[in-house]
Formats: sequence, C-alpha cells, structure tokens
Amino acid sequence: MNWNYVWFILICLLYSILANDIPGKACLTREYPDIRTFNDLSDFKKNRISFNSKYSDFRGHNVVFKAKEIRNISANSFVAYTSENVVHLNLSHKSIDVIEPRAFASLICVKYLDLSHNNIIGITRQTFFDLASLTTLDLSWNKIRVLHHFTFKYSTNLILLDLSHNDMVRMEDLALNLLTKLERLVLAHNRYLRKFYYFHLFEQLVSLKYLDLSFCAINMFNVYVLRECKQLEVLDLAGNDIVHFTLTEGSVPYNNLAFMNLSDNSLMEMDVDNLKRLFPNDHLIVDINDNGFYCSELEKVVDRLGEYNISVSPGRSFDAEEQRNAIICDTVNATNNYSYKLDTTTTPKPTTSRSLAVMNTYYSEIARHRVIVILLGIILFFAGAYNIFIMVDYCMDLGVTKRVFRKHQPRAASQPVETPPEMEPLRS
Repeated sequence: MNWNYVWFILICLLYSILANDIPGKACLTREYPDIRTFNDLSDFKKNRISFNSKYSDFRGHNVVFKAKEIRNISANSFVAYTSENVVHLNLSHKSIDVIEPRAFASLICVKYLDLSHNNIIGITRQTFFDLASLTTLDLSWNKIRVLHHFTFKYSTNLILLDLSHNDMVRMEDLALNLLTKLERLVLAHNRYLRKFYYFHLFEQLVSLKYLDLSFCAINMFNVYVLRECKQLEVLDLAGNDIVHFTLTEGSVPYNNLAFMNLSDNSLMEMDVDNLKRLFPNDHLIVDINDNGFYCSELEKVVDRLGEYNISVSPGRSFDAEEQRNAIICDTVNATNNYSYKLDTTTTPKPTTSRSLAVMNTYYSEIARHRVIVILLGIILFFAGAYNIFIMVDYCMDLGVTKRVFRKHQPRAASQPVETPPEMEPLRS
C-alpha cells in the first residue's frame, strides 16, 4: 500500500472539513433581516464591521446605499472586509450606466441582486462573475438591448430572472444556457422583440415554470421554442400582436401548463384540437379576451374548448356592443369559407382601448406631418418659381431683374457737393 497516497487523501479530506468552518469559505444557510446602509461604494470599501454572523461585530448582511447616483461600477468595487458574506445587495434607482467586468467579484454568497430602474445598456458574462450563489436577479426597467451567449455563465443557480421593461432587440441562441434551475423568467415589455424565432433560447430551461412574454409586440409565436420546458405552468403572451399561434405537429405535450394568457392579441382563429393535444392538463385555463375573433368563430372556439374541459377566462368587455360572454368579437358574417378567408385579411381587429389610443396617436402624428409637408411644399414652389423667373428674364433679356435691382441701388451723387457759405475761405 502506498502510504504517501493515503496520507495525501487524508490531508485533503481534513482540509475540506476545516475549510467549511473557516469564516467566508462557505455561505451561511441562515438569513438575517438586518440591513446595512452605506453612503456610496467608497464607504462600503472602508467598512471594518463584519458581514459574517459568526463574528461578534456582525450587524447584518443586507446591503443598501444612500447615494442617489452610482453611475459606474468598476471592477472589484465590492472587495472589502468580509464582503464575501453579503447576501442581499440592492442597487435599484441609482442611475447606473456601466457595470464593468468583474464588478461583483468577491460577492460569492449574494443570493438577491436588485439592479432595477437604472440605465444599464450592456451586460456580458463577466458582469456577473463570482455570483455563484445568486438565485434572484432583477434587471427590469433598464435599457439592455442584447443578450449575448452564456450571459449568466457564472450564475447557474438562478431561480428568478426579471428582464422586463428593457429595449431588447436580440437574444443570442445560447444566452440563457446553463440556467437549468431557472423557474421564473420575465421578459415582458420588450417592445422590439417582434418575430420570436429563438428556437434554441429556452433549450436548457428544463425547470422553467413561469414565462412572461407579454407586451413584446410579438406577431408570430411557435410553441416549438418551448419544447424543453416540460415543467411550464404559466405562459403569458398577453398584449402582443400575435396573428398565428402555431401549434407544431409532433411537439411533446406540456402536461403541467395550467394557465395560458392570449388576451389582447390579433387572433382570429384557434386550433383547439391541437391545443388540447399539446396542453392536456384537465385544469387548463385560457384567456382569449380582446382578440380579433368574429363572433361566429368565437362561439365555435368557446364551445370547442368546453368540450375538452378547457376553462375560458371570464370576459371583461361588458359594455361592448358586440361580444359573446363579455368577450369582444366582430359581427362580420363569416359563415362562408371563401368570404371568411377574405375577411381575415381585410377586416381589422375590433377596437379596444389600447388600439384606440394607438390610432389616436397615429392620426395626430399624421395631421402634424401633413402640415409640415404642406409648408415645405409652398416654400419649394416659390423657390422654384423664382428660379424660373430669373432664368426667363435672363434668356429673353427682359431686363426686369436689372430694373428691380437698379431701383433699389443707392442713388449716386451726380452734382459736386457745394461748400456751404460759412465754410468758404476768406478772400484777401
């Protein structure tokens, strides 16, 4: 037996056991509500009071700042005395513009990080370096435009991720990779997403239960993008412009989905048979309020959903002239298949409060632009007429322009100026 090898193994085991008792080497399982308040980042770095509850000078491990503005968070901004024991970090409403790579280095035990209501434009995988214990990350109400591949590579324990109210225009396919523990993802109010063709974005979100994609101006959505999200319970697609809700053949059923919000979209038809096949939960509730259904089609959809024991959310348009069970609809007669197909391309979505506000804004902008165009047209007309007049006058030698300019020229003195009598020299 190789005793050197045995001793080496024993020493490694002993070190690993002792390491768990060394303050700062392992995150505390117990959380304390006490809040530590600092003026700014420099004040935090000067701190000499422990964030570790095992120390006698412990005052709490939840950190907030008094400063109204923290524009830039540079690398290693939180490297300070026992900062590795901080659990809560609140940086919301601080006008943050830039977070440099490794800004949160040393915060290995932070579980809750609030960066909401700032001006953050870009984040990368290095932004969240060292945040291995992070479970809740709030990035809502910022100006983030792109999610790059493996953005959350160093925060694989995330359970809740809020990216709502940003300016997202692109999410790379592997942006959410490694987030196998993520349960809640909020992407609502990212109005530039539109066509949602991110077929690999959710591939590793195997624990996802809640997905909010409401008010993202999405006009086409294919359920196939969620093929790996078998634990999904809530899917919120409200407030989009979805015309086609594609239920791809061959997709594996989502047995746990309990609520699907499709309200305030532009749906005019629904494949209820495929809907039941893909979402077989007997307690499924579907919200189809404020869509573009014709009344006759809406009646068929509601009846078909009832046959499959799929509940429909109560209607909310009690005062609407055209509605079925308080669900707004269009009264155009669509009983004929040919006319129905034609109407689906020519008949607009029924008016809602949201669409009415958009149209009012649209028409007011058109009126303003029309006035500007008319004024510019008048100016261009007179400028063109003036140029034509000058050209004709010159070519035909009419002399009109010469006379006009000669008339306005200052009159030259034709007579010598007489010397006043009082200024004449005395004669001898």
